[in-house]
Amino acid sequence: IDRSVERLFAARFRLGMFDPPEQVPYAQIPYEVVDSPRHRALALQAARETLVLLKNEGKLLPLPGNLRAIAVIGPNADSPDVLLGNYNGTPATTTTPLAGIRQKALPSTRVYYAPGCTLAEGVVPLQPIPAACLRPAGGSRAGLMAHYYANTELEGEPALARIDRLVDFAWKDTSPLTGRWGDPFSARWTGSLIPPQSGTYRLGVYGHSGYRLYLDGEILVEDGSIHHPVLASAEVQLEARRLYRLCLEHVSCGLDPQVQLLWAPPLPDLAAQALEVAGRADAIVAVMGLSPRLEGEELPIKLEGFAGGDRTDIALPEPQERLLQQLAALGKPLVLVLLNGSALAVSWAAEHVPAIVEAWYPGQAGGEALAEVLFGEYNPGGRLPVTFYHSLDDLPPFEDYRMEGRTYRFFDGQPLFPFGYGLSYTEFRLENLRIAPVDVPLGGQATVSVDVTNIGDRSGDEVVQLYVRHAGAAAPSPIQELKGFSRTTLQPGERRTVSLVLKAGQLGMYDEGGQYVVQPGSVEVLVGSSSADLPLAGRLQIVDQGAH
Repeated sequence: IDRSVERLFAARFRLGMFDPPEQVPYAQIPYEVVDSPRHRALALQAARETLVLLKNEGKLLPLPGNLRAIAVIGPNADSPDVLLGNYNGTPATTTTPLAGIRQKALPSTRVYYAPGCTLAEGVVPLQPIPAACLRPAGGSRAGLMAHYYANTELEGEPALARIDRLVDFAWKDTSPLTGRWGDPFSARWTGSLIPPQSGTYRLGVYGHSGYRLYLDGEILVEDGSIHHPVLASAEVQLEARRLYRLCLEHVSCGLDPQVQLLWAPPLPDLAAQALEVAGRADAIVAVMGLSPRLEGEELPIKLEGFAGGDRTDIALPEPQERLLQQLAALGKPLVLVLLNGSALAVSWAAEHVPAIVEAWYPGQAGGEALAEVLFGEYNPGGRLPVTFYHSLDDLPPFEDYRMEGRTYRFFDGQPLFPFGYGLSYTEFRLENLRIAPVDVPLGGQATVSVDVTNIGDRSGDEVVQLYVRHAGAAAPSPIQELKGFSRTTLQPGERRTVSLVLKAGQLGMYDEGGQYVVQPGSVEVLVGSSSADLPLAGRLQIVDQGAH
């Protein structure tokens, strides 16, 4: 622990995190440099390389270019939130899956959209309250009266007073008063809320680092998280065209100032809308999964499957599962796209949906990268960094901290999708495993080489993966362990040798006393395309040259 703390704080000191901003060169880099074309291109490439093709039955993907209409359906289809995950920066622009598909589809292809359902039971899609439903006190203009203060106590004379049509701000690490990095400030918005219709609304705030929302003088929601932006919301019954007194107070104590005043009006029949839209399309892209507003650190939520940002189930939330089955019943070509930060048990989809793409939280360019994969401009080559299970029944109790039965290293069941797994629009052949030297001294290393050939008809990436097994080890050992991998791009028909270095120091195990020990003996070496597809096998011998 001491060594880890020393490393962490050494890095923080080097980054200038304990110095005044004016003394830190990194703090002087303007946002125009961070948001440069070069960095945007890097964000797009990173998004491309993380996409994992989990299923492609009948080679449904790539989608044909002559589609008359595509239906893009799902609660994650047009949400910028699901691109960014937790502890993220705030990009100047984002491309959602819906926006990416609209950009890449042919002009002759109509793109329909419907959210279809909520993320989970009890979750409603929140959006900024439109200016037409807000009025400053004593005024006829749309919006709210805003007072900004050069302190965090909302005290004294405001440094800035104006009408804000929307409360939908992300100031990108700078104060709206000074334009400088990290300057604290506070703001208060006041006026009236005018609902367009009667019914059950959900009002809320998404912000950092503190806020209080009052409705008719009563606190509706509040938060003071110092870790990351937090969403808090509450249900209220509102009458059409009645004026409700509204007050939002926001405090920014440092970096990442942002705040949104949000609502969800009474919901229509989302599923009926989605099915009607899907009925008009030649193919359906269902964009589902989770959200950083459901899974994260210290979130104020308790819902079916989620508690405080932790997950109590690994299944796709019920509203999405129900909608997915309704879409599949239409009998149209169906692609499921998952955006999530942790593994999902999508067993029904794995059996019934012909194509599945895992997109994670892919960053600002995620929608563009996804559309490139769907339409075949980019051949996916990502591989799963975690195991996908069929259900919680596959796993030991959460409170059991032993590794037995968990992860590809100790799970001896049949996974839904194994660690290291991912498909491509082309095919590869691995052959001719070589290990040199076969006898490796305790401080030495071996080179493991294989020949990889693209036997398909288009360029693509293969990820060669190297695993080891300690057959006959005296101490309990993992079923297998990843020790190296290499992502290689190959043209059709191209053959290349991929070499990975395996050091003897990587081949140890922890003994009963908790010490990491490299023991002489035989180690099985396996090479393939995933933890469940290891066709090439060999052995090396760890040799203690000092032994007599």
